[in-house]
Amino acid sequence: MIRQFNSFESNQRREARRLTSARTWVVQLIAVSLVASCAAPNAPPTNTAPIKSVQPTPKSSIKERAPSIEIQRLLMLAENAMQRDALTEPESDNALMHYRAILAIDPDNEDAKEGIHQIVEQYLEWALSEIDSMAFAKASLWLERAALANPKAPSIFAVAERLELKRRLARRTIVLPGWVTSSSLLPNHDDALMRAVESFFADIAESVQQHQAKVIIYALSDEEGRWIYQSINQQMTERLRATLQIDTPARIDLVFTSENTDRKEEEDL
Repeated sequence: MIRQFNSFESNQRREARRLTSARTWVVQLIAVSLVASCAAPNAPPTNTAPIKSVQPTPKSSIKERAPSIEIQRLLMLAENAMQRDALTEPESDNALMHYRAILAIDPDNEDAKEGIHQIVEQYLEWALSEIDSMAFAKASLWLERAALANPKAPSIFAVAERLELKRRLARRTIVLPGWVTSSSLLPNHDDALMRAVESFFADIAESVQQHQAKVIIYALSDEEGRWIYQSINQQMTERLRATLQIDTPARIDLVFTSENTDRKEEEDL
């Protein structure tokens, strides 16, 4: 009996130690689980790169670029028209209309302002050339075109005054070169020289007839004066009326009246 009791008591102690060990293991497992669950929110991020969202282009940026693109297009059209001398015509495609379209978008655009200035200067250059050629009607036309581009341009008024002065009494002086006057003294004329002399006087006769100009001949002598007169008269379709004066150098003055000059130019236009 004593041996059995001791054996039972020994088994009870082993069982108690086993249970104690099991409870200890369970407690440790629970503790480890709690620690793991607490640390999970602070876990370091994975190596996966974050997805970047693509932001759409703001509408305001698109609106800012649109006028700039349109201005560049209009500048190209205007420059192309300038190269073709399409300054104010045709109405559907000319430099002035394109420059004004730019200023409607950007009133301070320097390229457009300079372009209009160049249009005015080109018309005035043409007007001055026509004034020197006594083509007063054409000169007036170019002045009108310049004023269309910029009526306040100061240079327009200066050219207009010059045109008015020329119109009051227009005079063209043609000094006879030495090779022309010397040909009258040569007994045997060179054929090439004679053709050149005839062409020289033919141009003068054409101007006289076109503009119905009055002719004043200045010569060193009566003989030279008569020779000059005959040289021009031979190229005329009607008898030449001229005044002879003794003076040097030998020259011819063509005096144009503005009325006859403008009438002839209007017929040409």
